[in-house]
Amino acid sequence: VEITIDGRGGHGAHPHNAVDPVLVAGHIIVAAQSIVSRNVSPIDTAVVSLCAMQAGHPGAMSVIPAHAKLVGTVRTFRPATQDMIEKRLGQLVASIAAAFGATATLRYERIYASSAYQSRTRSAPVLDQVRALRDRFGIADRRELRLVPPPEPAQMVLAM
Repeated sequence: VEITIDGRGGHGAHPHNAVDPVLVAGHIIVAAQSIVSRNVSPIDTAVVSLCAMQAGHPGAMSVIPAHAKLVGTVRTFRPATQDMIEKRLGQLVASIAAAFGATATLRYERIYASSAYQSRTRSAPVLDQVRALRDRFGIADRRELRLVPPPEPAQMVLAM
């Protein structure tokens, strides 16, 4: 996920003449956290993480920058959940930017480690291992198993 916000730079002593992309970014960050809590079923799972922001220059303490960029990641197990999050994030980004007189673009790229990873996680040997672990640790109800999205390096190891 990459969000680019375009405002209008200015001087910190005259914020009324600027459109502050840092302020817009802050509102997008907060709103993005509501996507999972208010749009994803409690029995489904998803993570939206906006992990970095870049705007302006640290030495320019009284300059409102013209642009800001947010980057992050989205993790889901279900394609339908991924689709919904992409749609909602796009709506939030556009509407929040517009509300402040800015514009913003969302670049939403889906990155899959490999099709081998996806097929191996559903293969009979993997399911047999999961069942064996479930039995070994006394988990009687399969709903007790917790699915956790692996980070990219783990996905790549599993795909080997």
